Amino acid sequence: MPYENKAKEKRYRIIKFGLAISSVALNIGLAAAITLLNSNDTKKITSKIESRLIEPVVTPQKVAVEERIPPKPKLTTHRPLELTQVVGEWSLFQPIDQPPYIAIRNQAGSYIVQRCDLHFYYYANMTQQRTSLPANLRFMHQQQNFLVYSIDYGIGAERDHWVNSQSIKINREYFSNKSFLNSNEVLQQYCGRG
Repeated sequence: MPYENKAKEKRYRIIKFGLAISSVALNIGLAAAITLLNSNDTKKITSKIESRLIEPVVTPQKVAVEERIPPKPKLTTHRPLELTQVVGEWSLFQPIDQPPYIAIRNQAGSYIVQRCDLHFYYYANMTQQRTSLPANLRFMHQQQNFLVYSIDYGIGAERDHWVNSQSIKINREYFSNKSFLNSNEVLQQYCGRG
C-alpha cells in the first residue's frame, strides 16, 4: 500500500508541475502578444511582411494543340482455328474461304499459329491455369476455347527462332520445330511470297 500512495503522489506532482509550467508559458505568450498589438511598431512589421511578398512573373505559355489520334485498325474477323489431334508437328491448314496457315499443337492443347502475314500467334488453351504471362505476348481476343496472343518480339517471334531450335518454350509450354521448315515454305508459296 505505501508503494501505491507514493506512485499516486508522484503522478499528482508531475501533473501539477506541468500545469504550472504551461500556465506560465501561456501568460508570457499573451503578454508578448498584447505588447505587440499595443505598440506602434505593428504597422512597420506588417509593411515589412507586405514588402516581402513577391509578385509572380507572368510568362506566356504555349497553348496545347489537340492532336488527333488515328483510330486503331479494326481486327479482322476472328478466323476459327481448325483443331487437330496431331501433337508436336507443324501442319498446313487450308480452310475454305480463308487464307492458309500453319500451326502446331502441344501436349497441353495450346497452339502456335503462323498466318500469311508471317506473324506468329499463341493460342493459349483456357483449360490450363496461367498465373502470369511474359511481356512479349500481347492479348488480341478470345476465340473458341483459346485466348489469342500476338508474339510481338523475343523467342518465337521470328522464323529463324523456329528453324534454329529443336523446341521453343512459350509461356511455360514447349513447342517443337518438327516439320516447321517445310510447312513454312509451303505457306509462303500459298501466300505468294515464295
